[in-house]
Amino acid sequence: MLLDLLKGMNIPENEMEEIIAAAKESPMLAIGKIQKYLTPEMMQQMVQLMQSNPDAMNDAMKQAGVSDDDVSKIQDQFGK
Repeated sequence: MLLDLLKGMNIPENEMEEIIAAAKESPMLAIGKIQKYLTPEMMQQMVQLMQSNPDAMNDAMKQAGVSDDDVSKIQDQFGK
């Protein structure tokens, strides 16, 4: 579900790569980059999905082709 929501944002591939790189350094920076693509409704959906299933973002990243190493680096930023 989360991956479908992210795909619905129509984020250009090069921008998605920047977001993933930013998430490795600072999740807040990545969220700031994503926000310009979100409507308030989409942001609410994403927050609800993340709260109801904390592993949803990790699953979405893996489904999107983010390497396990990059997923681990991003998880480290969130203290997981």
